[in-house]
Amino acid sequence: MKEPVPDVAGIRMAQTDVECKARTNLIGVWFAVEADYQKAAIAQQPQAFAALKAERDAQAARLAQQIAALPGG
Repeated sequence: MKEPVPDVAGIRMAQTDVECKARTNLIGVWFAVEADYQKAAIAQQPQAFAALKAERDAQAARLAQQIAALPGG
């Protein structure tokens, strides 16, 4: 299937969108608000998130061991 080629109007709309996001710092604000929501969720259930982190860390350690065991690893 052939990829659609954007027309001039579509390109201009995308440029305007990016300029607006940069001018209003949308990404920075979005990030800060999302981070605050996540911190609040962690504060409400610290044990659950600590367990998830421990599980993730254990998986990462197992993967590192497996990668180290590969030829050339």
